[in-house]
Amino acid sequence: MNLGDLFSQLQVVPKWLWGFFAFAYGAIIGSFNNVLIYRLPREMSIVFPPSHCPVCKRKLKPWHNIPIVSYIILRGRCYYCKAPIPIRYLIVEVLTALSFLFCFLKFGFSLDTLRWMAFFGIAIPITFIDWEWQIIPDELNIALGIVGLIFATLYSVLSSSLTPLLEALLTAFLFSGLFISIYFIGKLIFKKEALGLGDVKLAFALGLFLAKPHLVFLTTFISFTVGAIYGISAYLIKNMLKPRFKVDIPVERWSLGLLAIPLFGGILREFLIYEEDVRHSFYLAFGPFMLLGALLAGLYGDTIIKWYLDNILGLYPY
Repeated sequence: MNLGDLFSQLQVVPKWLWGFFAFAYGAIIGSFNNVLIYRLPREMSIVFPPSHCPVCKRKLKPWHNIPIVSYIILRGRCYYCKAPIPIRYLIVEVLTALSFLFCFLKFGFSLDTLRWMAFFGIAIPITFIDWEWQIIPDELNIALGIVGLIFATLYSVLSSSLTPLLEALLTAFLFSGLFISIYFIGKLIFKKEALGLGDVKLAFALGLFLAKPHLVFLTTFISFTVGAIYGISAYLIKNMLKPRFKVDIPVERWSLGLLAIPLFGGILREFLIYEEDVRHSFYLAFGPFMLLGALLAGLYGDTIIKWYLDNILGLYPY
């Protein structure tokens, strides 16, 4: 039985039921993601000790750990000590479940469904960890890179061609090479790290996953542009709320991208580079913007590029 026959047999089951399974499976992975988000940055084992309340330390029963359902039934509090459970636990489980359902609805019974489920399953903990801790655990970068290699190898085997695997490796080296350049340029300009090495490793892993060299610069452009919009918005909010609140604006990690965009580059030079309190603020987590860029480029990159060539450059007459 080949892969096509297997997918055909799976379609005997109603699509809505497969959708429910995808959602439920995503919720389960989301529950595990919460373990990763809490334990990896604290350098704790993800196996021992078993799930427990971080306040009263009591071990949780299996029915206390049912994804989504338990949080709602327990009203967001520990069963034993009634300590509040962060809403992030529910958000991660729902977000992962919805992303898995999205993958199934978009790709149906195909390898792309499994591939993008794996992407979301790894991208979500990276996003939450990097946003809170400004680090990307090597374990997650390695996992994403392995996923990319596995599927590139599968596509090579199914197509009886080395092209998918070679394209994955080329994309990885192009993407990471670009970010290594940004890393050293940032160090030269700002006299400190403008981009973390975790972001460089993530670029390599994303390159293996995307496996399309022409998407490297689109992913980078989206990442830096969205990061720039966020940074400028935060800067404006900072000035609107001043002096009642202090909002730190981390410039270094997205400002290099602005230099490639004339309009934003001018704003950066005029308002941000020489702002002393801004220059000394802490870093912005850039991993989430890289993942968003990879997501949009991976799912819609060819459509975006064709639209740009057709409507902006007029290279497609049809």
